[in-house]
Amino acid sequence: MRGFVFLLLPVVAATGPRSPASADWRENVRAFAEAHLQHTAWGPAHARRDYETTLALARAQGTVVDTDALYAAAYLHDMGGLPPFALPGVDHGDRSAQLVDSMLRDAGFPMEKVELVKEIAHAIDVIRHHMLEMPGRLQTEAAKREGQRRVLEMQRFLDDLKGETDSLGAL
Repeated sequence: MRGFVFLLLPVVAATGPRSPASADWRENVRAFAEAHLQHTAWGPAHARRDYETTLALARAQGTVVDTDALYAAAYLHDMGGLPPFALPGVDHGDRSAQLVDSMLRDAGFPMEKVELVKEIAHAIDVIRHHMLEMPGRLQTEAAKREGQRRVLEMQRFLDDLKGETDSLGAL
């Protein structure tokens, strides 16, 4: 979990204040999670820890975060890995991103922030994508050297995260 939380900070930083109607939709999202997303590792308690830990780290760093998007992503990022929402052969993060629009709309979430929710939920996939795609786009030798260093850094991060989360199963 630690890696997931650290990963979220740059994604949610400085994106705006909490929405005025947040209490209503937050209660709807929490109630949905309590009713439909029970799991020993991925359930609502995990979501609450992700949200609270990320907020604490942001405060300690002096980073402003969009608490609406963070809350929604924390509570819904594993939805696509749980029955009845999971689909065989579909990554749970991808599936969660497919499902959050309608769930959040029904909850009364400020929909202008839904893309940020998806970005936060897909943070690990973003790292993987950059790790695989970035080196081929670099032109100069200096950029290639720096790119290789960053690929190794991203790979170490993902390896550490896998070790901390039962091969990402506990995220």
